[in-house]
This record gives sequence, structure tokens and C-alpha cells, in this order.
Amino acid sequence: MDSANIKTPKAHEGTLLVIDDDRSHTDAVRYFLNDKPFTLFTASDGASGLALAEEKKPDIVLLDIIMPEMDGFEVLRRLRKNEATKDLLVVILTGERRDSNSIEVAFALGANEFLSKPIDTEELLIRVRALLRLRKAEQEAERLRRDYFSMIIHDLRGPLTSLKMMAEMILLDDPKTGEAEHAAGTMVKETSEHLLSLVNNALEISSWESISYELWKEPASLKALVMESYGDLAALSKQKKIAFSFEFDPALPSLPLDPMKFRQVITNLFHNAIKFSPENSGVHVRTWQTGERIMMSIADTGVGIPKSQLPDLFTAYKSVTRSKRSLNEGTGLGLAICKNIVEAHGGTIKADSTEGKGATFVISLPKG
Repeated sequence: MDSANIKTPKAHEGTLLVIDDDRSHTDAVRYFLNDKPFTLFTASDGASGLALAEEKKPDIVLLDIIMPEMDGFEVLRRLRKNEATKDLLVVILTGERRDSNSIEVAFALGANEFLSKPIDTEELLIRVRALLRLRKAEQEAERLRRDYFSMIIHDLRGPLTSLKMMAEMILLDDPKTGEAEHAAGTMVKETSEHLLSLVNNALEISSWESISYELWKEPASLKALVMESYGDLAALSKQKKIAFSFEFDPALPSLPLDPMKFRQVITNLFHNAIKFSPENSGVHVRTWQTGERIMMSIADTGVGIPKSQLPDLFTAYKSVTRSKRSLNEGTGLGLAICKNIVEAHGGTIKADSTEGKGATFVISLPKG
């Protein structure tokens, strides 16, 4: 067999979604890409296009502006608001709205490219490939950043652990240790513990971002996990005179959870409730069922969270100020980790708060 006549299959270049009510245009794009290494999906209106975008996660959306019921601007606006589609590349295609104002609006809403109809298919292919190359380069740069960040953070853990151990040695019951040395040792120990906590949280976030995290699920009792987490912090809550109350649904089924990871979520939320609540206040924990979901809420009566900061509450490295005079703010990694763990279990976590009246965190989990 003559090897020169064997065609090597082209590597798949990407998935495209065309949202356009003009059938002749979508057919033209389909015909042009027929022998190109792309997967193509089409939608003839905004609503079905949004659904397909969320389901198929295309690399690029080719979006027409003039469509009935929902125009391209509104589709783009909704794409950017949806967590599942907010990062998709979008190329605006239009035959009528070619004025500078429309172009400005499209880019302001988050469009990545703007092309006029009738489409020059060769130009379209060049633009599509250029966008895909740029996205690949951005992803590689982000991967390198994460790897470098993880390396630096990992290298910090060893010296901090040694520092903590040295401080603990100073604090041993040594008659030669004076009051000043003991105070210095205490400060070093507490500071190193705080820094180690930040380092471990940063490593945890890094592992989630690299998508290399694995859950070890098993049938677990949510009530048992709640009470174990409370047991870990019972002494701290008693020290601050914060009373915990519990309201468990007795018919709650076992859930497929990673017990260690999910306890981390509950413990983090309990710790925050204690940290940001005044003495002689309370925290109420409740579980219940609604349809095919298992719900859990944790409500404190602390200083609350400003409404303006709620959207960033679960974003890594976005520190949220619970009080103007609070010294308890951190990096925001704890809640970001909670969100990652809950979502890895197929659940959601949300927060609501009235400043000065406390905060309520609600977790929703699937039964199966």
C-alpha cells in the first residue's frame, strides 16, 4: 500500500455553536465547515441557544444580533451571567447592526470578536482559529502560574512547620524560660499556626484549580458529620459563650459524601459563625428535605455581611469584611474551598445576610 495516499485524520480543533434565526446562514457555515476538524451545533433562537451553550460547552459561540423574542445582546448578557457559560468565546455576527454603537455595546457585554454579514467564511475560519490559539495560550499561562504558585506555597510549609516546632519547644515547662521568652514563644507559635493555615488553604485551592482532586465517597450521615464538627469546636464555642442549637430531620437518608472533605465544609462554617458572633449569642443548625434535595442551613447572630460583598463571598482571595473593626478577615480561601467541595458533591452553597443581624449559609445536596 502506498503510504503517500493515506490521509492522516486532522486533529479536532474545537466545538462551535451558531445561534442565528437565518437558516441560510447556518447552512452556509455548516457546509463550509463540513470537511474541517470542527464539531458544529446550531440553534435558531436565543432560548435554545442558551440551553445548548450550557449543555455542550462550545469553544466558540457565533451569535447573530437580530433575532425575534431575544436578540443577540440579551443572549450575550445571559451567557456572561451564567457561571457555566460566562467564559465562552463569543463572536458577534450581524448584517444590519454594523454601526459603531452596536459594536461598542457588543464588546462592553463581553464579545470577543465582531464580524459583519455576509460572512467571508475564510475570514471567519481565520478569526476562529486565532481566538482558539489565544485561549490555549491563556490557559497554558494560567497553568504555569498555578504550578509556580503551588511550588512557592509548598516550599513555605516546611520552614513554617519548623518555626512552629521551635516555638513549642520554647513553651515547654522549662524553669529557665522567663516571662518575656514565654510571651515571645506564644506569639511565634500563634503566628506560625496562622500562616500554616493560610498555606494549607492555598494548597487546597491550588489542588482544586488543577482539577486533580479526588473525592472518596461513601454512605454518610449528615447529622453525624454535623455533630462531629461541633465536637471539634465545642470548647471554642463555650469559651465565647455561643450556644449551638440543632434541628435535624429524623427521616434524613444517608448521603454519598466524602466524610473527611464534607466535615471540612461544616467545620469551616461553624468556625466562621463562632469567630464573627459576639459573646452570649447563638448559632442554629437545621437539616430538611425538599423534593430530591437535602438541605442544611447554618445561621448565626453575628455582625453579618454587607450586601455589596455577598457576590464575592465564595471567591478565592476575595477577603470579605464582616465588621469595620474586625481583625478576623483572611484571604477568603476558606469559603472558596467550601464551595469547591460542595459543588464537587453535586451541590450548591449560598449565603444571605443582614448587616448587624447575622448570616445564614444554606447547602443543597442531591439525595443520590
